[in-house]
Amino acid sequence: LVATGMWPSAGPIAGGTLVTLTADQGSRTIYPMDLDFVQRATLLPPDPMPSSRWVFCKIGHDTVPGRQVADGIECMVTACTNTQTVNASGMVRQMEVSINGQEFVASDLLRFLCADMPIVDRVVPSLGASEVGGPITMYGRQFTG
Repeated sequence: LVATGMWPSAGPIAGGTLVTLTADQGSRTIYPMDLDFVQRATLLPPDPMPSSRWVFCKIGHDTVPGRQVADGIECMVTACTNTQTVNASGMVRQMEVSINGQEFVASDLLRFLCADMPIVDRVVPSLGASEVGGPITMYGRQFTG
């Protein structure tokens, strides 16, 4: 199993964000014998992620049940604690995924940022035509990214 991505990659410290983790089985190589009895490697396309009812996510130190969906595996992020790695934007939690409940796969692609919820004080302009696009400016606190 090879982790290939995660969305969204950030959410509130209180937890409750539903995250989709994507993964595949990786490429397979077979070694058939040719007519001259020499083995030659043949690269096959990746296996799709196997169907499993034993889908789990590890989020920091918490293990939670997951759910297999068409795009990958969905897991609910638990509340962030102060035991996680902290950077300038908030706390970062390592996420891992398992399709058998025993062997977990981690990746640098599976890092979840826990941040304070943004607070929007005002939006300028506050009114505008619905059919015309245009820039807006949001003022507030705790914006990340």
